[in-house]
Amino acid sequence: MNLGIGLFLLKIIITLVEFPFAESNDLRKLLEILFLAVLFFCLGCETEPIISISSKPVPVIYAVFDDLDSVHNIVITKSFGADYNPANEARIFDSLFFDEIEVEVEYLPPGWRTEWQAIDVQHNVGVKKDSGFFSYPYNEYYQFNLPLREWKRKFVDSIKIEVRIPGYEDLIGKIKIIDSITISTPKFNQKYVYLVPNSSFKIHWSNSMPWEEPHAWSEIDVSFEFIEELDTGLRSKWVHFQNTQYFLSPHEKYRELSITYEEFITKVLQELKVDDKVKYTYLGEIKMHMTGGDNFMVQYMKYLEGYNDYSFDGYSNIQNGLGILTSVTHFRKKDMYFDFETRKTLVDENRLKKFKFSRRFE
Repeated sequence: MNLGIGLFLLKIIITLVEFPFAESNDLRKLLEILFLAVLFFCLGCETEPIISISSKPVPVIYAVFDDLDSVHNIVITKSFGADYNPANEARIFDSLFFDEIEVEVEYLPPGWRTEWQAIDVQHNVGVKKDSGFFSYPYNEYYQFNLPLREWKRKFVDSIKIEVRIPGYEDLIGKIKIIDSITISTPKFNQKYVYLVPNSSFKIHWSNSMPWEEPHAWSEIDVSFEFIEELDTGLRSKWVHFQNTQYFLSPHEKYRELSITYEEFITKVLQELKVDDKVKYTYLGEIKMHMTGGDNFMVQYMKYLEGYNDYSFDGYSNIQNGLGILTSVTHFRKKDMYFDFETRKTLVDENRLKKFKFSRRFE
């Protein structure tokens, strides 16, 4: 029995219950039992309803501009509204991408008297995508070459994208490239850092120039290397600290990450494992990686994490379409080490004796 026949029988039973001859209690009970039996049978049918939403696809644009990259990608796809069975329509190769697209990219150099400059854009097809619901086996994207920054020198202030698709209004996206990160502590050429019970290991950072807009969010990853000596040679283990901060007001510009001695010991005990094959453990390199992002990225991340007042379908900064244009910046520092006093303190720490720390410095 399929779902349609089951529902038809339910309708007949309901009609019979309402007739005058069904006033007998025994007959009414029989009809009620029959009603429930047919209902459960219908719910247990293997036939599943096919849900389709007929709608005109909406253009979607995604691009993240990393100021350390010179090659940038733009993904232009479309929302999916199936007129029939979605599983069948997803097999159509143009379910993901538009056939005819014109893409123009312009950038604005820094300075007061500058004009928008056009740049060549290349349409790329052929990068194999992950398997999924849609049958189309490749990714399509648009690519252009444009250095954004070299150290503290900024080459691009803003990027503008215009997309023309037949049957749609022109899509426009504009983004200001985020400013770089400046580290004030530790110093740029500082090699040794200090961490003892009464003094934390601190990192201070900000934007590069006082007049620049503060980053809407910052993420910092600090990694400590532990070099284990075995009979077969050396191997490295890493202990990681990660911290993400958001600006709560436009005046919050300077940031700090402080790792106390107790926090460090707790983290080492959590992440390092005792291995009887280890003869000695040496304190190795310290490195850090910072990422700063703009407010567009913050709003988009909040939406993805569920912060939504349901007054809109999703976060977008694309005019006449959906999607996100955003920019990020990075700072990396490595080749730092604990100073002699810190290494001596950690070697003498009773809670770390089981790891066989040695003062020898590599």
